[in-house]
Amino acid sequence: MHDLRRIPVPDFVTMEAGKVEMMAAAYDDLCDSILLPLPQMNECETRRNLDAVMVGALGIDAETAAAIRRELTREPSITGRPYEQN
Repeated sequence: MHDLRRIPVPDFVTMEAGKVEMMAAAYDDLCDSILLPLPQMNECETRRNLDAVMVGALGIDAETAAAIRRELTREPSITGRPYEQN
């Protein structure tokens, strides 16, 4: 399991302008796309596309982003169910 306290938080004031523009362009491209409900985020193409942009802009490892998404799909506050036993 990944430590969610290590998730990078973007500082848009100090971020390179090109990265901010890349994220803004992704928003423009995806703003009309459908987001599946949070418990289904692991299967959501729109969220995968958003993750790909964030991975590039924030320098996050793609597998780390995917692992975070997988863990969030198990989170009781999102699913309304107890944690799954693996």
